[in-house]
Amino acid sequence: MRLAAFSRLSGWTRKIKPLQKPFIRFRPSASDRQGEIIKSSFADVTWPACTIPELIWDQLDRWPDKIAVECGITGKNYSYVELQNLARQLAAALLKFGLRPDKSDVVTALMPNMPEYVVTIFGTMEAGLVFTGINPIYSPGTINFINFL
Repeated sequence: MRLAAFSRLSGWTRKIKPLQKPFIRFRPSASDRQGEIIKSSFADVTWPACTIPELIWDQLDRWPDKIAVECGITGKNYSYVELQNLARQLAAALLKFGLRPDKSDVVTALMPNMPEYVVTIFGTMEAGLVFTGINPIYSPGTINFINFL
């Protein structure tokens, strides 16, 4: 599995630096995982046979110009159509960069909570890759732990 960290700033996607080998790797054993599943008293939820972006994009004609994501501090926002376009551009850039879903590639975004964070999540899922988000206020030890679980 190849890991790479990306930053989405000012409309440009660029490679920051390859992540180093972890100094910690945590894999719970089968005995550790037993008993972790708790059955809800509520009915089972059925999920459509599609990805989250597909679920949103299939309903896009209902609210194309409505705000999909907005920053509560700056007021910067993206409509659903803008979110879809930006996510697809990012997905294409990630795939062009060489990341591949069949290799279980992971995209790590080190960025604050902002509208581009949602674009990064959707773009990563659109490309079929795995997304891991990291907030910049996390300590270096926490970031390393999250990245290499």
